[in-house]
Amino acid sequence: MKREPHVKPTNKRLEEWQNKVAELEDFKKSGQIDYKTYQKEKRKLEKQKPLSGAGQVVFALVVLAIIGFICFRVFGGPSQSTAKIEAHLGSYRVTNPASITQEYTVTNTTDHAGKSSCDIEVYDSSRTYHGNDFGFESPNEIQPGESYDGLAMLTVTNEGASYITGGAISCKIE
Repeated sequence: MKREPHVKPTNKRLEEWQNKVAELEDFKKSGQIDYKTYQKEKRKLEKQKPLSGAGQVVFALVVLAIIGFICFRVFGGPSQSTAKIEAHLGSYRVTNPASITQEYTVTNTTDHAGKSSCDIEVYDSSRTYHGNDFGFESPNEIQPGESYDGLAMLTVTNEGASYITGGAISCKIE
């Protein structure tokens, strides 16, 4: 049994799929396969059905939207978006067995003024003792090329403040 002449496939894969379906129907009608095998093969064919024209358009739009979103996040956005800046940890002072006061410096290397927001982590060489805090902000905007010196109070795990040997800082201008 062939497809009816008024059914026009939109592409070669769809035409092949329609021929397989027609062939399966012929096998069923002629009694060459039992009902259980027919159902199993029909389910397989349904999973293999190519996208219709509308399905292809929807799929293409979704792919384009995802690509556009990725491009915007990587390359786009207004110039006032968050930008990385230079930041350095200075000296620290143990204030009690579980806390340190950490000095840090932030330099605005962007082309616009903004408040800095910094994440700081301190640790010992084995990372047994560590402390961190997120979102330290400068009280005022930092102008391009200018720096801000700040202090952060960090709690260190297991009263290990005296064992701290290093740290990391990451900042951005918002």
